[in-house]
Amino acid sequence: MNYRITHRTRYIYNEPVTLCHNEARLLPREMDGQQCIQCRLIIDPAPADLREWIDYFGNRVVFFFIEHPH
Repeated sequence: MNYRITHRTRYIYNEPVTLCHNEARLLPREMDGQQCIQCRLIIDPAPADLREWIDYFGNRVVFFFIEHPH
């Protein structure tokens, strides 16, 4: 069985912000009986830095920050 899942997170501010730090736990993980064929994380505006790691529970975590007005 194949699934196609789309998720969108949107932040709306009252005025422009110059800095934000985020952690996303949205990427699928590989497990017995579950295989990710394709996934992508689109961040707009583009982050100044992005790092990904696996947490203690095996979840994929992405940390990113944006350092310009948006």
